Amino acid sequence: MRKKALSAALALLMIAGNAIDVNGGLNANPSNARLNLSSITAVVMCFYTGEVLYGRNHDVMRSPASMTKMMTVYLVLEAIENGQIALDTRVPISAQTAEMSRNPGETNVILTTSGHYTVEQLMDLAIVMSASAASVALGELVGGSRMAFRDLMNGKANEWGIDARFWYAHASGPNNPMSARAMATITRNTFLRFPDIAQRTTIPSIYFGGRIWRSTNKLLGVYYGAD
Repeated sequence: MRKKALSAALALLMIAGNAIDVNGGLNANPSNARLNLSSITAVVMCFYTGEVLYGRNHDVMRSPASMTKMMTVYLVLEAIENGQIALDTRVPISAQTAEMSRNPGETNVILTTSGHYTVEQLMDLAIVMSASAASVALGELVGGSRMAFRDLMNGKANEWGIDARFWYAHASGPNNPMSARAMATITRNTFLRFPDIAQRTTIPSIYFGGRIWRSTNKLLGVYYGAD
């Protein structure tokens, strides 16, 4: 467990460094220079206590890109735990979401309004493939609408007291700003409450729609201990 927690912390540090600045005006901490980090922001958080062990501009609001989907996954898992939905629940695909799934500007797998997709299938697409339309469809299922799911995301952020503002269930430019500390907190809370999620994040590829889709997590199989 200790090795797994350390791997998660290192991955968070690297992910934070690849986010997009939305506020600017960053003040680098000179005491951190000895680490020779190229990233603008970084955080290492203790998995067990939530204590920040290392931080660099970790409270600056930035766009987390597809890390946004971690909050979506958390709320889906929470809905499953509460009995609201199940892994085999069929997920309806709206015309708007089906159209979105064909957007070449998003990481996507094509979905159709007539398709038969389960919560488990779409969650794997969101986690392994970082599929945006699949994430939105799950949000529509859990919240009832995109706007209602947005309110659930922001409500959870407020409950946790983290610096995060959500507009979408997926990554969308600078519209879901959050701090690196917030990003780490969402990930930590997800793995603390739903430890079985690691069985899905370790998956290197999935079969869907007649083809194999490789994980977008390029650390898998390359960085020892990454899961």
